[in-house]
Amino acid sequence: MIFTANQIIEALKPIKYNIKYHSYNSIAIDSRKCTQGSIFFALKGEKTDGHLHIPSAFKNGAFLAITEKQIENFPFLMVKDTRKSLVDFLQYFLGKITVKKIAITGSIGKTTTRVFLKHLIGESAVTTEKNYNTEVSIPTILNNVDQNTNYLIFEFGMQHKGDIEYLSKAVKPNVSIITKVSNVHKEFFSNVKEIIQEKISLLNYTSEFAVLESDLKKYTDFKNAIYIPYKLKKSLPYVHLFLEYDGRKELILKNIPSLFSPNLRMALEVCKFLKIPFEKLNVRNLHLPENRFNLKKYGEIDVIADYYNSSPYSLDSAINYLRYFLKDRRVIVVLGDMLELGDDSLDEHKKLSEKLKNFDLVILYGNLMKFANKTYNYFEDKEEAIKFLLKNIRKNDLIFIKGSRGMKMEEFEEALKCR
Repeated sequence: MIFTANQIIEALKPIKYNIKYHSYNSIAIDSRKCTQGSIFFALKGEKTDGHLHIPSAFKNGAFLAITEKQIENFPFLMVKDTRKSLVDFLQYFLGKITVKKIAITGSIGKTTTRVFLKHLIGESAVTTEKNYNTEVSIPTILNNVDQNTNYLIFEFGMQHKGDIEYLSKAVKPNVSIITKVSNVHKEFFSNVKEIIQEKISLLNYTSEFAVLESDLKKYTDFKNAIYIPYKLKKSLPYVHLFLEYDGRKELILKNIPSLFSPNLRMALEVCKFLKIPFEKLNVRNLHLPENRFNLKKYGEIDVIADYYNSSPYSLDSAINYLRYFLKDRRVIVVLGDMLELGDDSLDEHKKLSEKLKNFDLVILYGNLMKFANKTYNYFEDKEEAIKFLLKNIRKNDLIFIKGSRGMKMEEFEEALKCR
């Protein structure tokens, strides 16, 4: 997408500026990611100040820096708050293009739903990348917009009150999805109801249609919404859906575990609302995001890597799903702490003790997982936990690895891969 100097001035209303070029082709918040023609937003963060990296940004090809102070030797546009200006930039340029905007939030499965939706629609959809779901990373979606873009898919993350409303007001989505809401990030809220209220504030700025997890029905009267239950069917371990979509359709995806059926249904309902014919959907090769329930084979063992994050609900769902395999093989469960649960943290870890009793081998790691330990194998030291795991695996074992991102549970998988 091309951004002109006059547009940028109109969007950001600078205090001062010294602009050299008339057009720009991308925005960056990391000086190392600047390329020829970039606009570099010098953000102040907890660890560094983007103003210190302005020379590096221009060395890498930047044409303009958005700053909070006047600078010498480089073209700049000075504003009061570069962080706010980044969102103002997004809001302004979204108003210059004609696309359908789809916003996704929730506590459980929002990234998976986003990945499914993007894959189903295909190249005419542009989405936020990786875990870019904050006010400073979401605006970079504009870098991938071109004349073939018909849909923008946003993922909205949240830590504090007001985050979702702030993003929603800037984007003003046509369509919204709210997945399962639980007590993730509860350390920043008093209770789950407060989390729900923040999440559903998205609907105040949604103009056309919403797909919501069924438990949210009592919290909103949004007129044009459908509700999807998050329930694990016990008949099959993989996705098996019957849909009313251009007639009755049966969808079987043996590579996608059944606990992700609600996420896929949400994505399909949006495609249906957008009037995308079923035969045009890219159902083939549908896949899960990285580090979300990825099944990998290392020699004579199978590993399920699910360590992008962890919460009571997502862990319960995983435990229920793993019971499909107990009759046929040994199942080893390796768990790290669930973080950001606030006052519920100890209780939620204690509850795990009973839930894990049917598995062949359980390995717990972290300061909080000791509260789930009764007869299980608990380790404070990760290296010791890894050594114990490697010593006790057998041929044909299924090893499930899960924990919050901060626990770096990928080190368990790496040890299995390299053994």
